[in-house]
Amino acid sequence: MNILLVDTNFSSMPIYESLAAGGHNVFVIGGNRNDFLAVGLKNHIHADYSNKEILASVVDQYSIDCIVPGCNDASYAACTSVTHVQNAANIDSADVAQKILNKELFRNFAQANNLSVPRKHDIAQVRNSPPRRPIIVKPTDSFSGKGITKLYSPAAEELESAIQLAVQNSKSQNCLIEDYIEGQLYSHSAFIDAESIVRDFWVTEYGFANQYAVDTSYLAHELSDAIKNKIRHEITQLARMLKIKNGLVHTQFIVDHSHDIWLIEITRRCPGDLYSKLIQHSSGFDYAAAYSSYFIDPQTDISQTPVGDGKIVLRHTITDNHTGIFKSIEFRKNIPILEYMQIAYIGTVIKPSPAGRIGILFLECQDHDELKEVLSLISNRELYKINYMTAQ
Repeated sequence: MNILLVDTNFSSMPIYESLAAGGHNVFVIGGNRNDFLAVGLKNHIHADYSNKEILASVVDQYSIDCIVPGCNDASYAACTSVTHVQNAANIDSADVAQKILNKELFRNFAQANNLSVPRKHDIAQVRNSPPRRPIIVKPTDSFSGKGITKLYSPAAEELESAIQLAVQNSKSQNCLIEDYIEGQLYSHSAFIDAESIVRDFWVTEYGFANQYAVDTSYLAHELSDAIKNKIRHEITQLARMLKIKNGLVHTQFIVDHSHDIWLIEITRRCPGDLYSKLIQHSSGFDYAAAYSSYFIDPQTDISQTPVGDGKIVLRHTITDNHTGIFKSIEFRKNIPILEYMQIAYIGTVIKPSPAGRIGILFLECQDHDELKEVLSLISNRELYKINYMTAQ
């Protein structure tokens, strides 16, 4: 089968490997020749997949039987425009996808259907009378924490600057203003079959270098069954109301100090920064293969796929909060590295998080005490030192 993977970023590597291991002829498409999959594969198609006409012509030219979205929302949105391939029925319609992927449209839908989301504010009203409570201003269609500002009782000038930053980072030049929710961030990855959850995973997430971009995570062990069931109920309701196709529904949510839940972001594509490998390292479950299987075979059933008891594995994306020319990583503590994926090479200009990534660490801890210790080292920037070249 000829399969087109719509993404060339390194995070889609596990998806590519699972497709290739299945004996398929896998093509990848993307506009950045320096992306990991673009550099290393002969079947790379250098093209802008966000252009519907270009994507459709590639599907025809290479006799593509099946398309698989990668690890960003633009990839999934692009795939909704291709309706003449074998697996088109496994991808949501463009209308349904936008209600999930666009932050403003999702808030509108969620509030109209009593889902647990932060309260949205009208931009004109906020400009006229800024609220005296914490709010957050974000692009409606960006990712990785780009263009986000948190404001406490904002003055008019602060609010306008935050709006302009969000608009500049929005492809559609729109922004969303909503209540800022204080609490712990988690993610829920659920595989849906016939609008019901058949397998799911829970992950605790932190943004130490940038509070709006996750850089550290591990399988959650502290969530109560009551909170898990609340999330499962809301995701099942969402699936039924939108009649979404079988496959992955990935959700970021916050649990506040009153143990209330707040849905922050929902997507249908595979999460980035090798999230799939975190699940696989921790549980033995081949997350990338499960994700891609729904786009290949509409009869996919993963409900009986075994999941291990679980290892305590922490995923950490090495980033920084200032600009520099990367030289090396100097580890200051003995840590149990399970796997390390280098992203930046010597001489790369590293930009502040979330724009720049140096590498991704997977650490295996023996117990939760060691996990807590490693988290403390990361949060205090004591686990390693990032060395930069000194300019003359």
